[in-house]
Amino acid sequence: MRCDGKIVWESLVKRIVFCWSGFPQYAARCVGAFAARHVADCIVVATCPRVPVEGMERLCGCEVRWIEPDSPVDCRSLFGKTPDAVLTTGWGVSAFNRLRDEVRSSGGRAYAMVDNNFIPSFKEFLKAARFRLFLKHKYDAFLVPGESGRKLLDFYGVESARVFKGMYAADDSLFSCAIPLVKRPRKILFVGQLCDRKNVLMLADAFLGLPVASRKGWTLEICGCGPQRDEIPSSESIAIRDFVQPEKLAELYRSARVFCLPSKEEHWGVVLHEAALSGCYILASRQTGAALDFIGKENGRVFDADSPVELARALSDAMALSDAELERAERESVCRSKAASLQRFADGCSAMIAMSR
Repeated sequence: MRCDGKIVWESLVKRIVFCWSGFPQYAARCVGAFAARHVADCIVVATCPRVPVEGMERLCGCEVRWIEPDSPVDCRSLFGKTPDAVLTTGWGVSAFNRLRDEVRSSGGRAYAMVDNNFIPSFKEFLKAARFRLFLKHKYDAFLVPGESGRKLLDFYGVESARVFKGMYAADDSLFSCAIPLVKRPRKILFVGQLCDRKNVLMLADAFLGLPVASRKGWTLEICGCGPQRDEIPSSESIAIRDFVQPEKLAELYRSARVFCLPSKEEHWGVVLHEAALSGCYILASRQTGAALDFIGKENGRVFDADSPVELARALSDAMALSDAELERAERESVCRSKAASLQRFADGCSAMIAMSR
């Protein structure tokens, strides 16, 4: 069965398995967009996320089988028979690697969904050498979130024809720019784990370290949970909110002018897509992979995660934006938000499977 000279892969691939580490709700929505488009039987094998989730099976439109990372699983025990294709989040979960090897040994295809971003270093050079020797040949193609992931796999020696974009996305039916930026409260928002990697303490210190006059009327809202919650400075201008489900989270974005992600390490950062969809002015560390996709000339600023001075300057400049500058920032954020979507995930997966048949 052919269409435009290419084999229609749906006629060959009857069962597709997504192996997702820490399966988050946005991933369930991505899988749901793919499953709704194709007739193939889709199943998710997942390890539990760090934060509570609700309604995962309903959102992804297919069965979810929860396992431990080191579970001694095999295709027969999980599915009854070997799938035709398996898509795994990287190669760090031993249970997923066993399923990958079993599928390939049975003549099926294996694909890696890689969210690591590209930060040149000697360590990255060693990782590239290891990848070329031991991992590259184990996958037929690769799916990355955006531009930083593409650069990484190019550095790792993967041919461009085997790299596809679209791995991550927020749901644009949830996150939207319903309230103009200039009409929102003077609020800076952070969403994420309250841990050292997210650099939330430096954000709080940088905000409180600004001159009182420059931050008058401004608040910093921190949404998340984690070990550093009790270390965040107590202040009337800092509000701390527990983790909320995405449906409630969208309201927080629409109530903020500025979104800040100061992570010391952030492979991509779906929260930047959520912020862009919501029209926010975006501040992000250079160590954040998604910064390349969502921050342009007028809608945000990048800074070094190791520099409190750079972060403070970025915050100060963002808080001083005029109404005209906020309007331009909002337009660019919304425009750049189109770089990712649930449909781009479905498109990326479909193209990847079709090209490697």
